[in-house]
Amino acid sequence: MGFLREKYTKEYFLNYDCHGNKLNYGALGGKEFLNGEIYYDIQDSLELIDNISEKNILEIGFGRGESIKYFYNHNAHSYYGIDFSPASIEIAEEYIMPNIKNDSYEIHCDDALLHIKKNFKKIKQRNINCIIMLDVIEHIPNKELNQLLKLFDKLVENGCLFLVHTPFYEVDEDFCKTKKYLNPSTSDLIPETSGMHCNKFTAKRFYKTLSKHDFFICKSDKLFVKKQTNRLKKNFQMIFSVKNSENRSHKVFTILGIKVKFKIKNKNN
Repeated sequence: MGFLREKYTKEYFLNYDCHGNKLNYGALGGKEFLNGEIYYDIQDSLELIDNISEKNILEIGFGRGESIKYFYNHNAHSYYGIDFSPASIEIAEEYIMPNIKNDSYEIHCDDALLHIKKNFKKIKQRNINCIIMLDVIEHIPNKELNQLLKLFDKLVENGCLFLVHTPFYEVDEDFCKTKKYLNPSTSDLIPETSGMHCNKFTAKRFYKTLSKHDFFICKSDKLFVKKQTNRLKKNFQMIFSVKNSENRSHKVFTILGIKVKFKIKNKNN
């Protein structure tokens, strides 16, 4: 799961090249990380979580690993991190993991989608009650993201927190399909980072995507909680539903997964 893995280099995460020169691209907060601090935006997000000592964390795309350090210092019960970048693991193992003295803290370099499928039973036994994805979902192709969210449906129970953030854009962009941007931002125009934001969200699609999987805003627009809706109603809607077409010219009936369209008669005719 992921896209352009080769671009997620140590230089990208730290904002410095191998000679110590500052770079004009990369993940925000590299300087703070090298100074032993946490970038303020990451810190503010993590502070939204209460009762950390009771949390069993699953993080997808932990980057440099500041969150691992934060959760350990705040006595989170357990932590399970997955990142597909070898550079990410290298940084975390050099700067973070040597100071972690808790056997229930694990990090893995792997495709998150395949890793969770392969280790589903093991991860579920951890009783995950908090999922973290900070500035990650815009880097995951939409099809794979939807598969991951479906796995979360099966993996966690009602009440699980989901700390997630992505920048919002004026238009939805799917770079994996088009291989070009309709409305490129600064990072899209830099060769080192072009294409990394392969799944740009408008706010509307972001909230709709999460609510589809029963995650609803809790305390902040970065923090969501899993609240299962009426399953009987949802199951019935999967069997039978009626809605208008996008241009409102037809009624669309869905019966056992089969869609039938009927033209709406114009009252003016």
